[in-house]
Amino acid sequence: DFIRLDSDVHFVARPASAAPTHVYTDDLDIELADDLAETDKPVRIEQGRFVTRARGMRVTLADHRMRLLADVRSRYEPTRP
Repeated sequence: DFIRLDSDVHFVARPASAAPTHVYTDDLDIELADDLAETDKPVRIEQGRFVTRARGMRVTLADHRMRLLADVRSRYEPTRP
């Protein structure tokens, strides 16, 4: 089975020992039989004060691994006084 999420996709991962991770992209294709989610569109990931941007992402759902495919940039946004 195949699911396509179109337009302004946002999902949240809630690891037990870290801040929630918010992932934003334009679309996401999910292959249920392969436990795989992927996009070739720009991706923005926010976790606490860290923001990472990339082009393309592949997530293996069974083991919760995320691979960013290209143009990966990350930055830390400190708290403002």
